[in-house]
Amino acid sequence: MSTEFVAIHLVFLRPAAEGPYRVVSIGASLPPAPSSATKNLLTNAKAFETSDFFTKNAPKKDSWPLKTGGMNNSYSFDDTENLGTSINVSMTETEHGTSNVSVIWYGKSTRAPARMTKTKEAFLTDVLRNAAPSISPQKVIAYIKKVGSKDYPEGSTVMPRTPIAGIKMHAGSVGESLIVGIER
Repeated sequence: MSTEFVAIHLVFLRPAAEGPYRVVSIGASLPPAPSSATKNLLTNAKAFETSDFFTKNAPKKDSWPLKTGGMNNSYSFDDTENLGTSINVSMTETEHGTSNVSVIWYGKSTRAPARMTKTKEAFLTDVLRNAAPSISPQKVIAYIKKVGSKDYPEGSTVMPRTPIAGIKMHAGSVGESLIVGIER
């Protein structure tokens, strides 16, 4: 059984300086949810691993605990566009749920950075539907097409974070890799 509290707002006015106060307005509203009660927009690794997408693609998995607590899960999918390489999907989990999901595509060589293609769009759409189902893949893809070709030699940590649909998003190239990340 859950208990829900409702805040009642009463507004009093006194028509004359000496007269009694009178109720002129009554309103009710729910109090704001505490930040710990907000829904996590990112699926946890266990749910991701039981999805049809995951089962169909059968990626290799590696996991390791983080020094700060939590767990990093790395999944390696075959890249059908770049034979001999893989697509890396990473999910970081903390005690508060999944904190970020990232996808890395590698270019055909160190001289040819990976770029968004229809095949990559389809893969990313499947990843998002299973790792971040409340986020529009079309908005994410549009963002990547806008900023994905910008190179960040210092790595993905310096890529600007842009709010999209309740999450923070970053995208860009690091050497031959195209990196896309979403964070809560």
